[in-house]
Amino acid sequence: MPLPYTQVHVEELAADGSGRHRSVTMQTVTGHPATTDAWMTADFIHMDRFYDGDGVAIPVVISHDARSHTFRFAAQLVAPIQPGDPLVVDAWGTAEPFSVVRTGADELLYSFTHKPNGPAPTRRVEVYRLPAGATVIEAPGLAQRERDGRVELSRVATIPVGSTLSTRFRYTLPAGVTPGASLGPVVATSSPALNDPDVDPATTEIRVTFNADMADHSWSWVQSDANYPKTTGDAHYIDARTCVLPVKLKPNADYHLWINHSAYTNFRSTDGKPAVPYELTFHTGAKR
Repeated sequence: MPLPYTQVHVEELAADGSGRHRSVTMQTVTGHPATTDAWMTADFIHMDRFYDGDGVAIPVVISHDARSHTFRFAAQLVAPIQPGDPLVVDAWGTAEPFSVVRTGADELLYSFTHKPNGPAPTRRVEVYRLPAGATVIEAPGLAQRERDGRVELSRVATIPVGSTLSTRFRYTLPAGVTPGASLGPVVATSSPALNDPDVDPATTEIRVTFNADMADHSWSWVQSDANYPKTTGDAHYIDARTCVLPVKLKPNADYHLWINHSAYTNFRSTDGKPAVPYELTFHTGAKR
């Protein structure tokens, strides 16, 4: 049976939110023998070591796309991989603390959404090793265990074509360890609330409130599918931290939008740091 396209993501987090990063991709070659492979990552991930399934180093050409904030990788395989055989690329590097923000005196939030953009469903395996002595506050959808004195969070999921997988967990560091400073603001609250199953369809605005003062006249309310709400006016800030989007909602409808996403990062703090992308989904109930 052919191996489904599989991504194994392993990240070992430091106290400042940076991480050692490993990404292994596996797939079955079809059609003609494979002599090359290509992929991309967000540009806060810096890969610099690449190996095949036998642990042999492979040459990779790296280019940067500033517009989409991505690195693109083109690998030349050591030997052709025949149809029916597995093609494995094992990439190592580091990750800037883009996905980690400080949300309290001793509290950190990891938040990242992955979109494979492949032609087939992706089997995604994620493993996160927290800093030594860290304590998990919440980690929805992730299994938790102790390994070598550190908390390890993990899960296995299948991402349908065109879909995304969001990962969010909160944790604290041990006494005496100061969390790294936030690299960007994070959504503290939203109205409607995330995943609210019964929003009043008469609601006329969507609000998001950040944990930092924001730059005025700058936002990215992002549409990623057909479930984006119909807007009835211009977005605007009602105070230093709360932005409002006027909308008209339908009863018994699903809604989906992003606060910053991909290359759209205009929600920024007053010192210019882009907000951590936030995916907001909710469902409206019957007409009241």
